[in-house]
Amino acid sequence: MGLDMYLTARKSVFGNFPETKDQYNNVVQASDFGDLADTEMSHASVRVTSIYWRKANQIHGWFVQNIQNGQDECDEFDVPITKLKELRDLCVRVKTEKNAELLPPLPGFFFGSYEIDEWYWKDIDYTIEQLNRVLDAIPGDEGNSTFLHFTYQSSW
Repeated sequence: MGLDMYLTARKSVFGNFPETKDQYNNVVQASDFGDLADTEMSHASVRVTSIYWRKANQIHGWFVQNIQNGQDECDEFDVPITKLKELRDLCVRVKTEKNAELLPPLPGFFFGSYEIDEWYWKDIDYTIEQLNRVLDAIPGDEGNSTFLHFTYQSSW
């Protein structure tokens, strides 16, 4: 039990899909949707966990304030790419200035330590590293056939 946090990426693909359910099922062999697939299907999406944090309550606090309108709920919230860059830049600033007041710990039920200790700084480094990886992987030109969408969700 504790604070688990997920940044999820979903990529939607639009366009030339098969015309019948049987043809569609042959294309999507890894999943068996059976009669759930629409015969007029024109899009599909794939979701992956891009970043997983555990008890990084200062990062969770940022999401609560900047993405969840101050409501600490376990729902899924949309995260614009600009906000991911904002969080990364803030973490870099916290690290560079050694100023944890810019990103304070958030107390909560089983949220981990509230101390500014080695774990706090490891979470900052991990967040910078992982956000750089995610941001570097975003295609510069998403084109007309793909769309990349991020969400944040926590659980405890």
